[in-house]
Amino acid sequence: MPSRRQVLASLGAVGVGSAAGCLASVDQPAHHTDEDTTTDWPLPDFDHWATGYNPNPDAGPTGPVTRRWDRDVPAVNGRPVVADGTVFVPTWQSLLALDAGDGTVQWKLGGEEGNRPLFSAAAVVDGTVYVNAGSDGETEPSLRALDAETGDEQWRVELRDSVWTPPAVSYLGSDPRLIFTGDAWGTVYAVDRQSGKIVWTRDLFSAIRTLAVKGGLFVGTAGGEVYALDEQDGRGRWRRKLGAAIEALSCSQGGSVYAGTFGGAIRKLGGGLHAGTTRWESASVSAQSALVYTGQTVYANDGTSLVAANYRTGETEWTAGDDLFCTPAAAGDTFYVGGGTTLYAYKLGGGLGVDDVRFAPTRWTTELDGAIHQVTVADGAVFAASDEGSDGRTAIYAVESA
Repeated sequence: MPSRRQVLASLGAVGVGSAAGCLASVDQPAHHTDEDTTTDWPLPDFDHWATGYNPNPDAGPTGPVTRRWDRDVPAVNGRPVVADGTVFVPTWQSLLALDAGDGTVQWKLGGEEGNRPLFSAAAVVDGTVYVNAGSDGETEPSLRALDAETGDEQWRVELRDSVWTPPAVSYLGSDPRLIFTGDAWGTVYAVDRQSGKIVWTRDLFSAIRTLAVKGGLFVGTAGGEVYALDEQDGRGRWRRKLGAAIEALSCSQGGSVYAGTFGGAIRKLGGGLHAGTTRWESASVSAQSALVYTGQTVYANDGTSLVAANYRTGETEWTAGDDLFCTPAAAGDTFYVGGGTTLYAYKLGGGLGVDDVRFAPTRWTTELDGAIHQVTVADGAVFAASDEGSDGRTAIYAVESA
């Protein structure tokens, strides 16, 4: 007998929502960014707004797929990023730079006895890799700047405590001037990306969980608070207490912030005159990790189904899938996520719709060895990290159009 997951995938995982519609295709991309023409995924959530969405349809595969390559790696600790033909993979003991075309190791940082720090997801800007490294027993936790081609260290900033979140980038005009990070002590750091000099710090007294930048620095904490800070000096603009650890933040072009909480609702917090106020609250799904925001729809998964919510109202437009614990990503008109050992590609609009029902939202599926927990879309492929595979295997897979 087929499993529930197989039945849902084959039938299009019909969902229940509250958005009105008629029999029509609702399969459209929306959001635009400065990175419209890239097929890279240079920051942990694609852009400094943390949208998790690349509008370029060439970034990922939409038809039947085949495996480009796979490689055994140590346990992956965060989302891989991709820039200039290289995949940067953070693990529990090393940072790996893999060739996006064939998976060969270009360089490795750490992994030797006495040098096994826990690395965060990286951010790549103008040929430099910015990454957080936890203590390896001999050195303190630090933010490091590395040459993307060689892995050579350019500078290092020691942090007060272990690092929970990857770095974020501040674009002042078109110049990416500052790198932000935060630690488990609750300190936010703003660092000049060229020199490594600390520009300012701000103590929030709760472990930093997530960062996003859009006309200000937005910080989510383990204590359930969202802060809006001035990028230039760290002064507070507003603060909201949401009641549960902040798992994800994503910014809109209009200045609103979408916040996902652990086991709780997703909220839209207003910008401008409504800065920090709740514009809507959706309890249909909570954020397991990152949100995806396309400009018209907010997508989230919490270990059960994928939910697409209207960006204006928070009303559920459609749902799909089962056991979706993976950090999701989207590109063009396709949404990518893992469920168990299955990698799914869904149509962003949910396929054909009649009122609150969506039929055949699935573009393709493929099976990998191990539970999929991270996906990145770049270079015409999906790069998926899995663990708990055969014989305890942990691996990175590159899946492309057949």
